[in-house]
Amino acid sequence: MYSYQDVDLDDYDDTADVAGRVIKNTTNTGLILEQYLYHKARDAGLVPSGFSPTSSGSGVDMKLFLRDYTYAPPQRYTNFPELAKSAIDLILTPHRGQVVGIELKESASDDYGQSQMEWDESRGWYFYGRQDNATSEKRTQLIKANAHSKINQVWKNKPAPKLFKHLKEGKKSSQVPINDRLFDKETFQSENIQSDAFISITESYYTSKNCPYINVASHGLYYFSNDPLGLGMKYGVKSFRSAVSSMSLRFRYKPSGVNSYGFNAALKVDGLQRSPVNLMDDEWIMQFQEDAITCGNAPYVLQQVRERFKP
Repeated sequence: MYSYQDVDLDDYDDTADVAGRVIKNTTNTGLILEQYLYHKARDAGLVPSGFSPTSSGSGVDMKLFLRDYTYAPPQRYTNFPELAKSAIDLILTPHRGQVVGIELKESASDDYGQSQMEWDESRGWYFYGRQDNATSEKRTQLIKANAHSKINQVWKNKPAPKLFKHLKEGKKSSQVPINDRLFDKETFQSENIQSDAFISITESYYTSKNCPYINVASHGLYYFSNDPLGLGMKYGVKSFRSAVSSMSLRFRYKPSGVNSYGFNAALKVDGLQRSPVNLMDDEWIMQFQEDAITCGNAPYVLQQVRERFKP
């Protein structure tokens, strides 16, 4: 199987600014976003020992130790005044927490899962890319949603792309003659197809990566198929499905690097309601820290913070 060889398919917007603070004019703003939130959460003691942000587009962007608000501790002092109960809570630490994975996005306009596209005369356009379980399953779900068939339907009257002839000859995409590259660019411009199935595919993809939550820096925190910590119940965190107006699949010629290019399909959000909670806000990091120190299974750093606040 020939492939792009020299094409980086990760796609971030290089011009946006997250909260007016950190994400500016870089080749991979996603990694800068991970580092920014990582250092802020680590300083609050919420990052579990041994975790650091991934150095590529795969894996878990962020892991945090947060209180599990669905856990109901035994009530041993129901007749105590509220202030006394709070003090005893801090000493006995009846609550529980857990480490959860969180996908990070810069804005609603980011890609929410994507796939390389390839072409041959017998199959037309089809999806191809990394072979890890989560990415392979995403492609399987796209096929079940007939996304490849719809792409072939939209582009059915277009001539054969020039790129793949050169790849078969062992060339890299950066070695494709300029006339052929311009032909592909002008012929296969961006198109979109819309389907509610893309919301389910997005939820399944990130959940399979052990990320039940996603934080969009411009809009806030959401949960996917389930809310294991009860953040919706406690703080009104929205479900991704309820907050998204619709989703579409954008497919296009995609430049990458110096004179490199390929073809890419990406899941896009069409309208996103804001969540009341955003991990980019210092106030929420501090709130989650205050809640996490009351957990009996809190990591050592949070235990030390708790010791300073004992009455």
